[in-house]
Amino acid sequence: MFFQTIGVLGPYILVVLSCVYLWLHQKITYLQYFGAGTVLNLLVNSLVKMWLKQPRPKEDLLNSSETSPYEFGLSDTGKRQGMDRYGMPSGHAQTTAFTLAFMACILTSINNASNLFALYIAIATITMVQRVAYKHHTMAQILVGLILGGGLGVAAYRMAKQRAKGIIRAKEDDWKLIR
Repeated sequence: MFFQTIGVLGPYILVVLSCVYLWLHQKITYLQYFGAGTVLNLLVNSLVKMWLKQPRPKEDLLNSSETSPYEFGLSDTGKRQGMDRYGMPSGHAQTTAFTLAFMACILTSINNASNLFALYIAIATITMVQRVAYKHHTMAQILVGLILGGGLGVAAYRMAKQRAKGIIRAKEDDWKLIR
């Protein structure tokens, strides 16, 4: 049950954990870009799924009694409906990779953040393994999600870093009183 719960809720746990971390450490510019990037990441995932329309593995959710109460997009019979029928790219993998990439850039510059980063890696790994083990996605669907999400995460971080540099900038009159 733990494995399945973390696998299903992993991306949401990582997003909330990241928001709390960025808020508590007063990295508001990074929090804004993280939030906007998360929304963009989900939009990209939906657009690519609509474009490719690649179904999930045939073995996915054949027995509705084994489905998780946390799974979204399921009908009353336990079958997938709407956009949730498509598996390429994996939304869980893409969101997890986005969050992991963005926060890796933040946490690598901070001393004593290795335990938190290890927690991120553990949740991400459990999520990816659960998605394949429960036949929700193929390895290719996971891999494409990881690549898209990771790329978007790094891009969002770089934009946030540029914006943060622009906010705190020395100006000519900053030192006028000292001279």
